[in-house]
Amino acid sequence: MRTFADNVIAWGTDRCGPKPTPLFVDGINVDTHEPVKWKSRNGHEWVISNFASQQNLLRTLDGLTALTGETRYRQAATAATRYALDNLDRGRLLCWGGHMAYNASDARFECAEDKGPVHELKAHYPYYDFLWRVDPVKTKTLMENIWRAHVLDWSNLDFNRHGENVKPGKLWDNEYKGGPVFFWGKGLTFHNAGSDLYYDAAILAKLSNDNKPLLWAKRLAHRYAETRNLRTGIGGVQFSQAADAMCHDPANPKARGDRAQYFYGDDFPGHRVYEGTLFPAYGDTPEAAQRICLMTLADQLGPKGREFSQWAVEELIAWGKSAFRADQCKFIPILTDGTRMEG
Repeated sequence: MRTFADNVIAWGTDRCGPKPTPLFVDGINVDTHEPVKWKSRNGHEWVISNFASQQNLLRTLDGLTALTGETRYRQAATAATRYALDNLDRGRLLCWGGHMAYNASDARFECAEDKGPVHELKAHYPYYDFLWRVDPVKTKTLMENIWRAHVLDWSNLDFNRHGENVKPGKLWDNEYKGGPVFFWGKGLTFHNAGSDLYYDAAILAKLSNDNKPLLWAKRLAHRYAETRNLRTGIGGVQFSQAADAMCHDPANPKARGDRAQYFYGDDFPGHRVYEGTLFPAYGDTPEAAQRICLMTLADQLGPKGREFSQWAVEELIAWGKSAFRADQCKFIPILTDGTRMEG
């Protein structure tokens, strides 16, 4: 691990463009030590530094200093973090995540060509404890602004995985009403994005000694627990439906609505067929990162975070009982009510 960190510090800092920075590039060619290049659709190449994807690197460098006493690892992480907080601001958020990153070749921001400059975190779980040590004021503002940018309706926690504008308002003093899940909302409440929101708020509560963000973290995490089928105990990857979601049907490009309902609804009459009732939702492996996130929060928060681990363990047990085929060591595709979707 020390050799890895030494190589990152030696070869992985940003010396690519007209303005060298202490940021890390996203990858290094192990043979040439050249930074990995990203190729756009039009063939243009550049070196990317996506600070959101480097959070476990920060944890590694910080941990190595704690283990070895060698300060240079933490110093490199601190320099990159300070530069990011001071220079990667975009719309009172950071230029990082699923659709934005820093172009180290040209010293400018880049965004996904098909999405535009939108803020998105999906199972990134930033090392907020470290960011807070580097600059508590900017980190607190960032963590609050992430919620301001993504939450569309505080009364039921409808949110969008894409955040574009930081909206002023009551923040943690908003009114929460709850209500039924699988409501028709304006956002796509994917759990991989929602977990970054409740992770953000729970860690903010710990760092700031303010229980208000923790209350909202638990409300949001519980929305996914509320989607569980009463018979199987399996929950969904969304707690809402989006009428404007593209269905991606080549035969009907204008089709909008719940994509699972659109494609599979007629095949399973009498069943609740939503995008939030497919298991595993995407691919053939259930999304475990969110449960690891919940258990991590429980570990960090102690008694205050007990519900997080409870929800995670209950979900994992339900997967094993209703959706795991032991003789093949794999999960089978089902609706969350247990109905098999094979074939």
